[in-house]
Amino acid sequence: MRGSNDWEISFRFAASPNRRNLLIGDIGGISKRGWEYLRVSYADGEDEATGFLMKKPVAVSVKQILRVRRLLKAGDRDVTATQAAVRQRPTR
Repeated sequence: MRGSNDWEISFRFAASPNRRNLLIGDIGGISKRGWEYLRVSYADGEDEATGFLMKKPVAVSVKQILRVRRLLKAGDRDVTATQAAVRQRPTR
């Protein structure tokens, strides 16, 4: 028998594809899972063709910012998702 203190829980999920072998400037072989954050550090450089000053990538870092759960494996790609929001409210 259900009482007045029962709870209903709703889950929302979002998905983002994994990326492999990214190339940023001269930096290659970069891989990141969908919700990881890719940060690029730049330094002043000179465009060899024009002589103009420009920003050139000098370092790349990948950080995990959310807990990721594996949902399924689809061929060669892992499909991952993260819980975006959980909403709890009493049932009426």
